[in-house]
Amino acid sequence: VVGKLSIGAGKRAARNFLNNPCTAESPVLLMSTERKKRLSQIERLSLSSDFGRVYAVGRSSRSRSLVLWKYARTDTSLSRIGVVASKRAIPKAHDRNRAKRLLREAFRNNKDLFCDAGDYVLIARRGITGAVLADVVVDLKKAIERNG
Repeated sequence: VVGKLSIGAGKRAARNFLNNPCTAESPVLLMSTERKKRLSQIERLSLSSDFGRVYAVGRSSRSRSLVLWKYARTDTSLSRIGVVASKRAIPKAHDRNRAKRLLREAFRNNKDLFCDAGDYVLIARRGITGAVLADVVVDLKKAIERNG
């Protein structure tokens, strides 16, 4: 319900969302009527140790345009994402930036697919350079199904 929450209700909604993002209503700012454009800091992997843990313990699955790594966590119900586009796979910087934007947008628009609490790393492959968002979403869904 946009614009109808009091400040206390907004804090409760945010707390419920952090505890269980799949069943709770997402937190809404009082004045904001449009969707949030960026992933919040708690939804992103930023530490090298987090990426290392996903690579060491997690499972991977591939599709044409991406590789999905998943590390299931039990300490929280929040899903976090890290995005990687290597210079070896995608040589031009503007193509790497576009690939990362596509992967983040695919994750942001399909958060309901990531209801399993865990850390996810999306690695861009060469096939993403000519892809549009719909292609990336299809590949992401295939990778999630394979990963289990």
